[in-house]
Amino acid sequence: MTARLFLLILIFSYAISGCKKDKSTGNHEEDFVKGQVLVGIDSTVSLERTFNYINALSPSIGQASGFTFTTTLGKDHIPSIIELLNSKPYINNHGFSASVWEHYQSGIVYNTSILWNMTQQNQLDYLTTLKSLKMTEKLTPYRSLLIIVPEGMEQLWLNRLKDQKWVSWAALNYHTKVAPWE
Repeated sequence: MTARLFLLILIFSYAISGCKKDKSTGNHEEDFVKGQVLVGIDSTVSLERTFNYINALSPSIGQASGFTFTTTLGKDHIPSIIELLNSKPYINNHGFSASVWEHYQSGIVYNTSILWNMTQQNQLDYLTTLKSLKMTEKLTPYRSLLIIVPEGMEQLWLNRLKDQKWVSWAALNYHTKVAPWE
């Protein structure tokens, strides 16, 4: 009897699952943000070199994240560092602000702020600010850029960026649903 019940449940489950609408999970051209390409930065390439590479190619940087810096200034300097960084419109933007904190075990002060609208002028200002704060970059594999490109040229830029030696990965900026039932 239990084998028949098991078989009946199995058949019923199979039938029910077959009745669900099949939604494609693939990425479609209309699902990505027009004018944007995402790029992962190779873990051996500094932020300054990244800026130089992007500037040579001519697109603009909409966002840079994952870039990590440490400073020899002690934790008592954190409030003044945050105040200085928050005075920069390319950091204090889109609801984000400076991310400066002390590692609880090592006592090292870190700056992991997200950067927005990194024009060449903002790039130069940030690099100068980092020097004034005695910040040294810690190269990590988790750094990325959101590159702004002309609409309709996303695939061209994607292919071009994938071939760059300083790029670890590149992708279109696809929309996604947060909840799977939507």
